[in-house]
Amino acid sequence: RQMFISSWPEGLSRRVAAGAAALFMAGAVLATQSRGGVLALFAGATVLLAGRSLRLAAGLAAGGGAALLVLPNPFVERLASLSSMDVYAYSRISIWKSALQMMHDHPWFGVGLGQYRYFSLRYAFPVDAHWAKYSRVAETPHNEYLHAGAELGLPGLAVCLAVLVVAGLAFSGALRRSSRHDRPVLITLAAVATVILAHSAVDFPLHAPPLALLFAASAAGLRIFGVEGPSWVVEFRFRRVYALALVGVLLCMVYLSLRPVAAFSYFLGGLGAPQNLLREKWSLEIAPKRDIGHDESIALLEKAVALDPGNAT
Repeated sequence: RQMFISSWPEGLSRRVAAGAAALFMAGAVLATQSRGGVLALFAGATVLLAGRSLRLAAGLAAGGGAALLVLPNPFVERLASLSSMDVYAYSRISIWKSALQMMHDHPWFGVGLGQYRYFSLRYAFPVDAHWAKYSRVAETPHNEYLHAGAELGLPGLAVCLAVLVVAGLAFSGALRRSSRHDRPVLITLAAVATVILAHSAVDFPLHAPPLALLFAASAAGLRIFGVEGPSWVVEFRFRRVYALALVGVLLCMVYLSLRPVAAFSYFLGGLGAPQNLLREKWSLEIAPKRDIGHDESIALLEKAVALDPGNAT
């Protein structure tokens, strides 16, 4: 195989390898019929091609999209289910609407980190063709941006979007400074980040540690690629107003993280759970109960409800 490929012109071998990789990924996406996968693949491929030619990227994106919709393939039937109720996804569009409503009801601090799955019960909707209309619980809104807004409120959503803006500015600056030899590496890193961010609009890839780390590595590569000498030293210089804002954001995140922990502690106390419940690894059903007065129990449960109404109630 090496002798055969080595006889090809260098440009041809690269094009064949790139074409084979693209066909393999497209085949995998079509085989799984993943609509989010197609979106992510198109987004990443467009970034890669745009680094070479904007016209080429636009032409191939339009031609590929038309071929995907016109030519018979298993993905077309999957795409057609968007117009009807997709029982497997239990209406992702309705989940997005409920997440937006959750954000509207809790705009400043959200519902709390990790609390979406519990609050989603309040925004449940009937699922057609399912024997138990409200039995499916959405643990995430299948959209990382809406998830951030629902759990952290508008300030948390703004912070998440600011991270994307900073990554985009880093890529733009690095691309301007890069040589023709370095440009393909930067564009590849940007394409990797774009794939994950595009998929984040219809699913929750950043909740998977490997993909979250891959995005972080890509963003870091965009920031430091091509930097040499003393510029490798990263200095954090903030204006006072930025520093105060950062401290405020961190304090809010600490509060949102500790609130459900404190509420759960009060909840266990109000039920008369033993102090060594977690250390002994008992379940709440079989653990011996402590004798606790009625008034004290009510007071502890009221504190739990006040701190974390989504779970305690």
